[in-house]
Amino acid sequence: MSSLRDIQAIRKLAAERFEQGATTVGYVADRQAVAELLNDALATETVNALRYRRDGFMAAGMHLIRVAHALRQCSDDAWRYAAALAQRIVELSGIPDFAPESLPARSHPEHREGASLQERGEQN
Repeated sequence: MSSLRDIQAIRKLAAERFEQGATTVGYVADRQAVAELLNDALATETVNALRYRRDGFMAAGMHLIRVAHALRQCSDDAWRYAAALAQRIVELSGIPDFAPESLPARSHPEHREGASLQERGEQN
């Protein structure tokens, strides 16, 4: 019977702390500040994913097929990182910011256009 009481106590505690998001009792960081930093990282990964994807399309020709494939893989990885960041922001009771108009300002790398893959490589 004691295990049933333990389960009931755990459920009660979980219900009381539900609004705090996925944090432990000892979590002392400012969740809003952490969510803002994670949103900046989210912007960075989103811009990176788009850059890698575009560069993958720019890698034209048979001799660049491996480069195109590698760039698509990098784009896929960046999207997975972005998804993990967005999930953690939600866990901290924040809202993931995918607003296109603010991505360039919040992203760490600059998004620069190039007419060719070679030109893009020279910009980085």
